[in-house]
Amino acid sequence: MVEHQLPKLRVAGSSPVFRSYNKKPLAIIFAGGFFISASSCNFVLIKLYRIIMKTTSLFLAILFTILLSSCSSNSDRLIAAFTSEIGTSSQLKAQGNSKISYTWPAVSIVKKGVLKSIADKELKMSPTATQDMGIAVDDNGNPVIGKIQQSWTYETPDNKTELIYQMSGSTIDVILTVTKK
Repeated sequence: MVEHQLPKLRVAGSSPVFRSYNKKPLAIIFAGGFFISASSCNFVLIKLYRIIMKTTSLFLAILFTILLSSCSSNSDRLIAAFTSEIGTSSQLKAQGNSKISYTWPAVSIVKKGVLKSIADKELKMSPTATQDMGIAVDDNGNPVIGKIQQSWTYETPDNKTELIYQMSGSTIDVILTVTKK
C-alpha cells in the first residue's frame, strides 16, 4: 500500500470509521431523570439494579447486589438491601442537590422489625435520634390523614439518614431520606 492512500489521522471523514481523540472523561451522566457525576457509580448501579430486578432472574439480581456493595457507601448498600428485602423498587425523589428520598409504599407491616435491623446493620450504628409514634407528616410538615409515623435518624459527619415508617392498617410506607452534608 502506498503511503498517500492511507487515511489521515485526526481528520473526520478520511476513514469509514470516525476517529475521535477527545480523551476527556465523561463528567456527567443522565440517568433516570437525574444528572449525576460519573464518579458516583452508586446511582448508576442502583438504576441498573432496578432494571435487572424487573427483567431477569433472581440470581443476576443477587450478583448485582454484591457488585453494588463493592462500589457504594453504607446508605447505598442500605437502599439495595431494602429493595431486596421488600422485593420492589423504591420511588426516587431528589430534593435539591444534597437530599434524596426513597419510598417503598404499602409494605407489609410484618417487615417493620426486619427493615430496622437491616438499617442498623448496613449503617453500622444505632440511631442518633428516635421519634416515637406520632401523627404522620408529609415533606411540607402537613399532617397525613389516617397514618401514624415513627422515625429514626442516623447521623455521621458526612450525611444524615432518616428512616421513616408511616403506618396505616396492615401496611407501612417506608421512607428513607439521605442528606449529604
